[in-house]
Amino acid sequence: MTDRRVAVVTGAGQGIGLGIAAALAEDGATVVIVDRHEERARAAAATVGHDADGVVADVGHEAGVARLTAEVLDRHGRWDVLVNNAATLRTGALRDMAPADWDAVLHGCVTTAWLCTRAAADPMRLVGGGRIVNITSIVAQGAPSAGLAAYAAAKSAIQGLTLAAARELGPDGTTVNCVSPGAVVTDAWARIGDPEAMRAERAAASVLGRVAEPREIGEAVRYLASPAAGFVTGQTLVVDGGRTDKL
Repeated sequence: MTDRRVAVVTGAGQGIGLGIAAALAEDGATVVIVDRHEERARAAAATVGHDADGVVADVGHEAGVARLTAEVLDRHGRWDVLVNNAATLRTGALRDMAPADWDAVLHGCVTTAWLCTRAAADPMRLVGGGRIVNITSIVAQGAPSAGLAAYAAAKSAIQGLTLAAARELGPDGTTVNCVSPGAVVTDAWARIGDPEAMRAERAAASVLGRVAEPREIGEAVRYLASPAAGFVTGQTLVVDGGRTDKL
């Protein structure tokens, strides 16, 4: 059993998850990078360094989470931090969205977080308590959500799950919090539109005049996962550059 904290980050093969993994690794944790794609998991672990471990798992299924839990405990002997970053995004207006797409978003965002939180609870109790950080979104705080009804509902549900889990796991010494990012530039932007146009539009909504980098979300997670945040639980830390649509 390692003496280092072991941090599991789901959906960490790229984007925000990779930025979170890098921040936690530099903070001294042994980071388990979870992704559904083996090449992406291995490449991300190599990028992060610091003995990061790439693990292939589909955290949307109970059996996949069970295998992930077994690998984490077999390889590292403990589980101290969980970051529920894995998510599914499908767009569509309320009137037009297919039930299958709605279900996919709720499952990919909420069920994954519940399954992983349930799996981590007992290993964290055994080490005297841990840190769970859920990644939500500012659409849950009222930012514009055209075409994002399912995503907004899912991310709001994550905040409800966070509050319930914070109360239930608090007696074990485990804290549960959210980080709510605003616009964060990732490679995924190229799949849904013009990246430069999106950057300019979203930067204009921030009082800082720019969008965030994945690593800046990682720094917020690093704080909530650290001993310094030992008396912080059930909270949502918004990292959005002071979006003017909420001021």
